[in-house]
Amino acid sequence: MRRGKIESLSQLLSEGLSGEVAEKVLWALALSRWDDILGNLTGRAAPLRLEGERLLAVADSPAVAHELNMRGGEIVKELQLIGLKVSSLHAVVGRVPRRKVARAKPAPDVTVAEEDVRAARSRVSGKIGSEDVADQLAKLLATYRKRFNR
Repeated sequence: MRRGKIESLSQLLSEGLSGEVAEKVLWALALSRWDDILGNLTGRAAPLRLEGERLLAVADSPAVAHELNMRGGEIVKELQLIGLKVSSLHAVVGRVPRRKVARAKPAPDVTVAEEDVRAARSRVSGKIGSEDVADQLAKLLATYRKRFNR
C-alpha cells in the first residue's frame, strides 16, 4: 500500500509507462467513464478523438451538439480528473458510433443424475454441520463436475 502524498493516475502512468501507452490507457479510461460523465445524453454522443488538447465529440442531433458545447467546461473538468490532457471540447453533428456489447453465450442446461448427487453428498458428509447446506453443496458439486467435465 502506498503511503504519503496522493498521486494522480496520469502521474503514476507517466512514471510507469511510455507516454503513448499512458495516453492510450487514459483514453480507454475516459471512454469507459463517458456515459457516467454525460448523464442524460448517454448514447446520444460519443468522443471521436483528441486533437492536441481539444476533444472532438460527435452528437446525433444539433440540440445534443449544442448541449455538449454548453456543458463543455464541465465535461472537460471530469476528463481532467481522470488524468486526460484536455482543455476544450467541440461537438459536431454526425453519426454516433454504437458500441459493440459482448454478449455471453448462455450456459447450457445441465441435468445431473441422482447418483452423481449421492456421490458428491458422500464427499461432503460430516464436513458440513447443516444437512440442508450439505445437500445444496452436493448438488452444486455434481452440477459443476458435469458442466465442466471434472
